[in-house]
Amino acid sequence: MGILGNYLLAEDEPEAERPFALRAFRLGLPFEPAPESLGRVVLPQEAVDGESKALVAAIQVGRAAMVRGKGAGRLVIAPDEAEMESLAAAFEKMPELRERLVVSTPDAIRRMLFSTGSTRLLDEALRRLERLDAAFSARRLLTPAQACVFAGLALALLLAVATSGWHALVPLDLVAGALFSTLIVLRMMALSLVLDYTVNPPSALPAPDPARLPVYTILLPLYDEAHMVPELVRAMNRLDWPRDRLDIKFLIEARDRATARALEKLSLTTPFEVIVVPDAAPRTKPKALAFALPLVRGEFVTVYDAEDRPDPGQLIEAYAAFRAGDARLACVQAPLLIDNGEMNGLAGLFAMEYAILFDALLPFLAALDLPLPLGGTSNHFRREALERIGGWDPYNVTEDADMGIRLARFGLKAKTITRPTYEEAPLSTKLWLAQRTRWLKGWMRLGASPIFSQ
Repeated sequence: MGILGNYLLAEDEPEAERPFALRAFRLGLPFEPAPESLGRVVLPQEAVDGESKALVAAIQVGRAAMVRGKGAGRLVIAPDEAEMESLAAAFEKMPELRERLVVSTPDAIRRMLFSTGSTRLLDEALRRLERLDAAFSARRLLTPAQACVFAGLALALLLAVATSGWHALVPLDLVAGALFSTLIVLRMMALSLVLDYTVNPPSALPAPDPARLPVYTILLPLYDEAHMVPELVRAMNRLDWPRDRLDIKFLIEARDRATARALEKLSLTTPFEVIVVPDAAPRTKPKALAFALPLVRGEFVTVYDAEDRPDPGQLIEAYAAFRAGDARLACVQAPLLIDNGEMNGLAGLFAMEYAILFDALLPFLAALDLPLPLGGTSNHFRREALERIGGWDPYNVTEDADMGIRLARFGLKAKTITRPTYEEAPLSTKLWLAQRTRWLKGWMRLGASPIFSQ
C-alpha cells in the first residue's frame, strides 16, 4: 500500500483512532491501533520494584508505554495536539528519534499496560485493606480472643442447660425479645419520615454548569449477566451528566465469556470501558470493586448492579449533596425502589421491606448522624474517602454494610438522597433464600468484627 497505508482513514475506522492516526502522519511516524503486537510491555521501574502507584499512574494517563520486541525497544505514544509542535522540533534536532517511536491511542496504551500489570493490581486489591488494618478484613473470621470468648459462652450455655434444663434459656429469650422490640420501635419511629416525604416531595434539582462538573466514575460489576447488558447500557446513557465527564467501567470476571461477548457486540466507546478481573479467589463483587479502585478517574464514585435503572438525575442530586455537606460527608445513599412488587406475594413483601429501609430507616439514621447499613448499589462515594478507609473488602459477602460501618469507624458520615434506583425483587423462594442467607452471613461477620469492639 506504500507509506501512506498506515494513515489512510477508512470510513469504518473507529472515530477515536482518527485524530491519532492524523497526528502520526503529520509527524512521519507509524500508527499502530494494536500496539501489543509490537512486543511485550516494559513496566515502569517503580512498578517492577513493587510500587503499584507508578503502574496505576501510567494506566490512568495512557500516554506512553515501552514495548520490546525482537529488536530494540520502542516507545508507544499518544500525543496531544498541544504536544505536536514540540515533538516536531525534537525530530528536527534528532531525526533518529523517529526510529524509536510509534503512535497509538490512549485507550490502546491503557489496555496494554493493564493487561501486563493486572496480576500486580490483583495482589494490591486483595491485600489493601489488610495492610491498612488486619482487623477490618473478613479474611480472618475471628481473632484468637474472639474465638476464646465465643467458645467460653457456648460452654457456659451448655453447662447452664445441663444443670438447670431449658429454663436456663429464659434470660436469653428475654434479651432477644427486648432487642427485637427495640428494633420494631425504631422502625416505627422512622416511618414518620415516609409520611413527611409523601407530603413534601423532593425539591427540584439544581442546574450546575456542565463545564465545572467533575469526572464521575460508575462501577458496574457483572457476572453471568450477559442478558442484562443492553438495558444496562441504555440506563447509563440516560444519566444526566456530561459524557466527557463520565467514567463508566464494566467489571467482568475473566471466566465470564458470555458477558464479555455481549459487551463486545455493542462496540462500546468512551465513556465506557471493560475491565477484566483476573480469575482468582475470592470470586466476589467486592473483589472486583477493590480491583478497579486504583483505576478510578472520577472525583466521585458510585456502584450499580446489572438490573439497576437509576433515575437520570441521581448523579446531579448526589453531587449537590456533596457540595452542600462538609468534608466529613463521604457517602450518600440513593433509595432502591422495587418496581415488580405486584408480581407475587414474596415480591410485594420485598418491596415493602425496601420502602421501610430506604425511605424511612436510613433517612432516620442519617438525621441522627448514626452509621448507615448501606445498600449494595446506588451508594455514591468521594474517591478520597474510599482510599482513606481501604476501599472494599474482597472477603466480605456483605460489602455494603461493611462499608457503612467502616466509614463511621473513620469518623466519616453518610447521608441519603431521594432520586431512586429501580430494581426487581426475587420472585422465587430459592432466589430470596440465597440472597438473604448471604446478607445474614455478612452481618454475622460484622457483629464479630473488632470494629464494633473498639
